[in-house]
Amino acid sequence: LAGRTGTAMPITPNYFMINGKSYPMTDSVMIKRGENIRVRLIGGGMMPHFIHLHGHDFWHVCQDGSPLASPVRMNTIPVYPGSTSDIVIQGTNPGFWHFHDHSDLATTNNGQHPGGMMTMLMYEDMDKYGVKVPDVIAVSS
Repeated sequence: LAGRTGTAMPITPNYFMINGKSYPMTDSVMIKRGENIRVRLIGGGMMPHFIHLHGHDFWHVCQDGSPLASPVRMNTIPVYPGSTSDIVIQGTNPGFWHFHDHSDLATTNNGQHPGGMMTMLMYEDMDKYGVKVPDVIAVSS
C-alpha cells in the first residue's frame, strides 16, 4: 500500500495527567489529621516521573504489587513506566500541600505552566487547626 511510506514521527508528549486529568482540573488528595492514607502511583506513560510531596515525608511500602521488606521514608519517589509504587501518607501537618512531578515538562499543558501532573494534598479538617484556605490557590513548581 502506497499510503504507508514515509518517515516515522517522533513521539513528543505535551500533556501529563493524574487520574486522567491535567492541572488545574486534577482532584485534590484528601486527608484528615491523624489519618493514614495509601496512594498507588502508576507509571502508565512512556517516561519516568519523580513524584514529590511538600510538607510531609511519606512511606514507600509496596513496589509492583509486592510489599517492601522495610518501608522507606521519602518525600520524592521515582515512578517508572509500567511500574507501581504504593506510598502511605500520615496526616501530621494540617494544611494544603503541593503534590507534583518534579519534571518541568510534566507540570505543563502543551508547554504552558502551571499544568500537568500537579495536585494538592488537602486536610479536610484544617480549619480546626487554624489553617485558612485562600479563595484562589496558585501553584508553581
